[in-house]
Amino acid sequence: HLLPSPVPQEGQTGAPATRPAQEDPPPTQALPPPARHDRKAFARLLASEHPFTVEKFRHGSTRNYKQYHKVLRELRLCRLSAHTIETPDHTLLDCVGNVELETARATFFPRISPLPRDASEALAAGQSVRALKALLSNAAIDREVAQYIYKVFDIFDQVALWPEEFVTNVRARRQN
Repeated sequence: HLLPSPVPQEGQTGAPATRPAQEDPPPTQALPPPARHDRKAFARLLASEHPFTVEKFRHGSTRNYKQYHKVLRELRLCRLSAHTIETPDHTLLDCVGNVELETARATFFPRISPLPRDASEALAAGQSVRALKALLSNAAIDREVAQYIYKVFDIFDQVALWPEEFVTNVRARRQN
């Protein structure tokens, strides 16, 4: 008996009455979810599938008649600043090697103001890894964080990844 009992007609007795319909609660004013490309960038960062050299240079590969060599970690320098290893925390929070990146960061931080306390404390202490973890784990700002990550990925994707010294041309195979 999943259906409600019929409403008694005028003059009928003994028929069970149905409850009046309850109004739906008012919708919450939550922000819409991040765009698909923003969510994808956020997930790629969490899964270490990001475009930064710390991961890209970790494994060698061969494609399009070129051999891309594995690079020692200490040589995986930032393509924009060239003074430290290109890690997610460096690129998102510390890198000053590109005006567009600095502008994106300067726009991002006011959008999440006030900064979550744990992230603020970590940044003040110069602990960018801890600060990034705090930003990534705060559900209240995940939309803005995802948008910012996507923007930073886009900036780094515009810069050539493999320096010539890490690439060797491989002879094309002859086809018979």
